[in-house]
Amino acid sequence: MDATRRPGALDPDFDPTPMALTRLRDFDPREHQRLVINPFLALLGVLGQAWLIRALFVAGHTFWSATIGAPIWLLPWLIQYHCLDCGHTGPYPRHRRHACPAVVARWQGGLSRRWRFPSPWAQVVVWGWVLGALGVLVAVLASG
Repeated sequence: MDATRRPGALDPDFDPTPMALTRLRDFDPREHQRLVINPFLALLGVLGQAWLIRALFVAGHTFWSATIGAPIWLLPWLIQYHCLDCGHTGPYPRHRRHACPAVVARWQGGLSRRWRFPSPWAQVVVWGWVLGALGVLVAVLASG
């Protein structure tokens, strides 16, 4: 009898109890994810909000045009992530918890992503610069 096993313990090969679930504090899926960030729904939200503020301001409702800009904190929920492994799409604040079977398999196998894709935060920053530069270009071309 093995000294490490207690008497009466089941053989682990035939034990019907499921394995313990991996706790989030034990597993950080961000090093094994392949995510693409999509800011276009957020861009549509910002443009719609700007149009609404302008329409209210033109109509003479200065109070509403000043207070309608408050939900800017909802903007991260309009930015979406897309997993290249399983095809799942979700809101950006939840990208840290996405662990599809391919991500878990990479973690268990000790593998990282095949190619170093920019982190989700870096993608948000790049998209911000690109869309900001595009907005400045549109404003310059529209004014002249």
